[in-house]
Amino acid sequence: MAIVAMLNRKYSVEAVNNASDAIARSRAIVFDLILMDINLGKGENGIEAVKEIRKNIRYENIPIVAMTAYAMKDDETEFLRSGFTHYIFKTVRRKRDYIDVGNNHE
Repeated sequence: MAIVAMLNRKYSVEAVNNASDAIARSRAIVFDLILMDINLGKGENGIEAVKEIRKNIRYENIPIVAMTAYAMKDDETEFLRSGFTHYIFKTVRRKRDYIDVGNNHE
């Protein structure tokens, strides 16, 4: 929710609570960008959700960013092979007017 609060200052942001809701919303509207956590609790995880979202041709070229606490190089490789376009790992902290996401990979 911290990310939503930070981004809502300058962007229109919609948050959902689980993979099923993310998949359903992606079918109803085409977002410019999706930030997807990997560990979503009960039900499908973020990898499974992205694979389902990518089946929709409208999301063929939309950036989907894995945003997760998993920070090993092998994790990044797995996420990018699974349909994510980018990977950033938590922690995120607010600094002035930009978001600093630590030492992230591009």
